[in-house]
Parts: sequence; C-alpha cells; structure tokens
Amino acid sequence: MANETITKHQGHYLGGDGEYAVIDCLSCEYAHVDPVPSVEELLNVYDEKFYREDKPDYLLKTEREYDYWSESVYRWRYEDLERLLPPGAGKRLLEIGCSGGFFLRYGKSRGWQVLGVEPSIQASQYAKAVSGVEVIRDYIQNIPLEQIQGAFDVVHLQYVLEHVPNPLEVCQRAFEALTSGGLICVEVPNDFNPLQKLANLTLGNHDYWVSIPHHLNYFNAESLSKLLARAGFTVLEQEASFPMEFFQFFGENYVGNEAVGLACHQKRMRFEMAFNQLPEADALRKKLYQCFATLGIGRTLTIFAQKP
Repeated sequence: MANETITKHQGHYLGGDGEYAVIDCLSCEYAHVDPVPSVEELLNVYDEKFYREDKPDYLLKTEREYDYWSESVYRWRYEDLERLLPPGAGKRLLEIGCSGGFFLRYGKSRGWQVLGVEPSIQASQYAKAVSGVEVIRDYIQNIPLEQIQGAFDVVHLQYVLEHVPNPLEVCQRAFEALTSGGLICVEVPNDFNPLQKLANLTLGNHDYWVSIPHHLNYFNAESLSKLLARAGFTVLEQEASFPMEFFQFFGENYVGNEAVGLACHQKRMRFEMAFNQLPEADALRKKLYQCFATLGIGRTLTIFAQKP
C-alpha cells in the first residue's frame, strides 16, 4: 500500500475498552489508542494524579522490593550496558521517566554519573530525597536541547514509551542526548502477545492489559525495533522478561485478583533471585530471555540499540 493512501491513525482494530479503540496503526507502525488523549488530559494524569490516586503504593512497594530489583534486574541491565558500550566510553546515564530514582540509585552506587527526568511531583521528590539522585521535574520534550545534547553515554527508558502521545519524539530526543556510539535501552510491556491471546481464548479473559489513559501505545519486538530505527538507532539486542501468563495456565489466574497477582509476582521474584546463586546462571538467564523475545512471549520487552 502506498504511503499516500494511508490515512493517519488508520489500521486493524486490536481491542479496546469501549471508549477507546486500540489499532495496529499503518502510519505509526505500532499499535496505539485511537483517538489519542489530548496533552492536557495526560498532564493531569502524570504531573500529580498517577502516584497520588492511580498507583499510590508504587514507590513504597518498589522500595520494599529493592533488593530484588537491584540484584536481579538492575545489575543485569548495567552489566549489559557496560558490555555493549564502545571501548573507552564514559558512564553518564540519563533516565527519562525515572520514577522514584531506583535504577539511578543503583547506577550511582556502581560508579555511574546519573540524571533523571520525571514529571511527577511525588516521584521526583522521592528520587531526590530517598534515592539521593539529581532529577529534573519536567518532560524530556521541554528541556532545552543545548542542556542535554551529546551529554550522555546511555539513555534509559523503563515503562515510558507506552505512556507518551508521541513515542517517536521521545526517542529522537534520546538520540540527540547521546554521544556518538551511545546506547539507548527501552523496556515496554509486551502486550497483545500470543500467550495473552491464548489466555483470552481458553480462560475467558478479556484484554486486561489495555489500560487507558495510562497505556496509549502497545509494542512488540518488530514495532519497537522499527520505532528506534526511525529515530536513527541501530538495534543490537532484545530480550523479554519472565512470561507471567504462564501462571494463568498453571491454575493461578491473576486477572482481576490482586492477591493472586501478588503471589505470582513473588514467585517470579524467587525464580529470578535463584539465578544469582550459580556463576553460570547469568549466561543462562540471558539466553532464556532472548529466546522469549524471539518467540514473541514475555511480560515485558527490552531492546538495546546504538546511536551510530
């Protein structure tokens, strides 16, 4: 189909919540809600409401689980970044959407120079006061380019691109912030994946992962790779996290049941903490999670890419 015949935000219907539809957009080349909420609506959500009303326990819950996140997620990620950076590269990291600064806190303890950008009042204050890291309370699009251009060796985005009205703009801003040869690391939910669809068919679930207005965009490995390529990046590696949907087929359907969901999350944490017990376990974990990404399964998707 020629580009000129594609109407903006036109594509195959994937699901929705009644008010909004999720379409596999032909022009954007990734799935997103239609219509996209206004910037004013999103400002109302992310400046203050998100951590006050929607996720009031998020910061304290992550703090309680910090040992798990630091040893079984953050350590792995920083080791990957240090392995993939060009020889002689620095260790300056910018995190867009840094929440309470947990990833930055661990990086700082590892010897990295870190800076966060976070629009939420509550989260940015927590990052400064508790995590002890420097944070700019704003949206990355509002920060003057001369303040960040070429200033970082790594840009990290964890659970960010699904929330923003224009993911390409955010990725382009990250590209500008990086030095030549710098890395971007992006983690997003891996939604509309085969296991979720199977759970709908066999367990009578609905599209429970559709979360509007919080999640505007829905990526898979192909669409996220295309987005990063459009921003100028070269994809290096991809991996997916533990497929939480497995628990549903084991008889623990956590959809709509917070207690079951928490129990499944704790089991997943114990499984991943076990990888820290054997010297060869990190290599095994890497191969396993790369395999998940290749198969299109896994609860979240992470891609490492490089600025040429």
